[in-house]
Amino acid sequence: MKVFGKSLEYFLPSTSLTHHSIHFMLTNLVKRNLLLIDDQPVIGLLLKHKLQEDFNVTVKLNGAEALSYMMDGYHTDLVLLDLNMPEMNGIEFIKAVRSINRYHDLPLVVLSGEACEESISAAFASGANDFLFKTFNHHELKEKLNRFFS
Repeated sequence: MKVFGKSLEYFLPSTSLTHHSIHFMLTNLVKRNLLLIDDQPVIGLLLKHKLQEDFNVTVKLNGAEALSYMMDGYHTDLVLLDLNMPEMNGIEFIKAVRSINRYHDLPLVVLSGEACEESISAAFASGANDFLFKTFNHHELKEKLNRFFS
């Protein structure tokens, strides 16, 4: 692998990194950071497994935990969140994030099992960019999330 016409060893001459580990590091550098918020750990693990090929995925169990993570300075390119969570639900989280100037344009995508019109309307009215149902196809989910960056 060459960078700016030079082999990677040129830039890292004194390290014992292999080509595989360097490729892995470079691949992860170009991935977007996705913050996944869901109070069901199994859903979090499943989605992380399905999305980690395209994103660096961080999982938080509720909106309060996620907001604290963001306010601590961790960079997030996209948030995928559930609506029904303890401590701070999805709508409260969306409102809190949208009230912070630096997160005004951050894509917020709701992924919920709640399919009623009231929940969908509340999510969009609060500032969500998209609303998906938990009966999703993971290829469709990746496609919808990646469209925010094309």
